[in-house]
Amino acid sequence: MKRRDLGTKLFLLMLLGAASAAVHGCGVLNPSLVSTLTLGTQGGTIEAKGNVVILVMNTSSVTTQANIRVTRDDGGQVTLNIAVPAFGHRTFTQECEVQQIEFVEASFADVDGAVQIPFSVSPLVSGVNLDCGDVVAITMIGNPPNVAPQVAVY
Repeated sequence: MKRRDLGTKLFLLMLLGAASAAVHGCGVLNPSLVSTLTLGTQGGTIEAKGNVVILVMNTSSVTTQANIRVTRDDGGQVTLNIAVPAFGHRTFTQECEVQQIEFVEASFADVDGAVQIPFSVSPLVSGVNLDCGDVVAITMIGNPPNVAPQVAVY
């Protein structure tokens, strides 16, 4: 078999694999894979250091909301107001340059509007109780009027 025919077949096989991955919801190209296929050239990609995943799950029968503030290593902040329908969940991914995650407030929907609930959880601090690669799971449990947030780090 000619070397050129082998290269064409390998290319088509890789293209078919990438198309299959895209159809199934996977990312098409991993930056690490690209650098190995191009014989170690950088290609201008910057490799991420990792992520912190924030997962909010609602096991109650009403819509709930968790408001959290993420402070980055550079001092920048972002406030996430995460509304979750009954028995639903939401996920957010933050790059590992997270200095702190603070739990601001929580609430649930009632016929008269939002009802504030205590969210007295100490902030998660990088290097103390939060590390790169962690999953911060916030679970809203109970049913009105006894809805409460629980926080765990995995």
